[in-house]
Amino acid sequence: MVLVFLVIAVGHLGAHYLADPASIPRSWRGVAGWIAGIVVFLSASTLTQVITIFVTPVQLRSTKPYLEFIGAFSLIGAVLGVAMGFRGAEHLFVDAGSDASRYGLPDFLNTVGNDITLTTLVMVALCWPRTVVLFIELAKATRERFTYKGRRVPGAKLLSLGIAIYGNYIGLNAGIFAYELLTRYR
Repeated sequence: MVLVFLVIAVGHLGAHYLADPASIPRSWRGVAGWIAGIVVFLSASTLTQVITIFVTPVQLRSTKPYLEFIGAFSLIGAVLGVAMGFRGAEHLFVDAGSDASRYGLPDFLNTVGNDITLTTLVMVALCWPRTVVLFIELAKATRERFTYKGRRVPGAKLLSLGIAIYGNYIGLNAGIFAYELLTRYR
């Protein structure tokens, strides 16, 4: 219910800021930058762990529940994103004076698509605490947990950890970049 309320509030009050981040008041850009940077890092970290699971032959107890959890949160994010996108796009269309040449169907679909992506990434970022638990389990896993068709794969643990660490490094850089986009460049 809290998320539904936030979708309504953000769709109504924040449509302009989501459509044009340059319109965020300077006094709020630092806060917006921190939020964007944190969401970008946490979602990149979570998605890196998903990639690690799919790319390497790892058999951990919590892998299946982890993927189901992320799938459920992603679906919730997509559904809420559609609702927020429709609400925000409607608001922008009214502000454009109901002139289809100023804000037409492609702009409407673009706004809805951006909001779907945004809310899905926020929901994926909320899965990060489980990502940390899975990463710790991955680091502690014995070599026997890295098998493919019953045969142990040499170097699979090192590859899994390497992908996870490098992906988090890229996520950190992307988070810093998102922060700088909202705070430095005006």
